[in-house]
Amino acid sequence: MATTARTYRTEAIIVRRTDFGEADRIVTLYTAAYGKVRAVARGVRRPRSKLGGSLELFSHTEAQLARGRDLDIITQAEIVRAYHHLRDDLWRTSLACYAAELIDRLNEVRQPNPPLFMLLRDTLGYLDEGGSAEALVMRRFEAQLLGLLGYLPELYRCTACSERLQPGRLYYSEASGGALCSDCGPGQQRARPVSVRAIKTLRLLAQKSLDYTTRLQVGAATAVEVEELLQASVTYILERRPRAAEFLGRLKADGLAPAAVRSR
Repeated sequence: MATTARTYRTEAIIVRRTDFGEADRIVTLYTAAYGKVRAVARGVRRPRSKLGGSLELFSHTEAQLARGRDLDIITQAEIVRAYHHLRDDLWRTSLACYAAELIDRLNEVRQPNPPLFMLLRDTLGYLDEGGSAEALVMRRFEAQLLGLLGYLPELYRCTACSERLQPGRLYYSEASGGALCSDCGPGQQRARPVSVRAIKTLRLLAQKSLDYTTRLQVGAATAVEVEELLQASVTYILERRPRAAEFLGRLKADGLAPAAVRSR
C-alpha cells in the first residue's frame, strides 16, 4: 500500500532483530498494511528506552514509523500481544523462529499481503496458547504461506502432462512443482512416490481454517510424509534449508522435542 505521508501507523509482527551501533537495533517487521518493512529503533537497547518491550521478537505491535532514506524509523510502539507463553517453551519458540524466518526470507520489502499477516498472527497465537496440534498448524502455515506467495505445489493435476490426478501410484517432485501421475513420475527430477492420503492432506491444509486444522485427524506416517514434502518445497524455493528447520531437527535428535514429535 503506497503512502506519501511522512509518518504512518500499522500493526506489525517482529520477525527479525539485529543490533546496530552502540544502542540501536535494526528491526524487520511484517506489517498488516505494507508487508515487510525494515526499520531502525534508535536507542532501543538503552535500559530506559520506551520502545524495548514492544519490539521483542514475535511481538504483535501497533507501530508508528517515519519514512527514511534507506531504513524507516520506529518512533512509537505499543504492544498488542506479547506471546509470553510461547517464549517459555523452547520447542514452540523454535517453531515461531521457523515461521518468522520463512516470512522474512520469502518476502520482498513493501509487498502488502494482509492475509499473510493474519496467517502469521494466528499461527503464533496458536503456539502461544499451547494447543496440541502444533505440528499440523505449522504444516498449514507452510502450505498457505506458499499459496499466498504463488509457490503452492500443484496438487490436482500432473505437473508434466497436466492430466487430472487419479487415485493410485502418485509421485511428488519439488523441482517439477508438485504432484505427478504414475506415467510421468518415474522420469522426473527428484520425483519420489507419494501417498494419496498425503496429497489429500496437503489439499486440506492449503485451504482450510485454523480451527478445522486443529480438529483434523492425520496418521503418523502421513504426517511425516506431508512434513517432508513441504520441507522439500521450501528448501527448493529458498535454495537452502532454513536455519530454524535445522535447529528443530537437532532438537528432535537430542530428544528435546515433545514426545509426540519424537515418535514420528
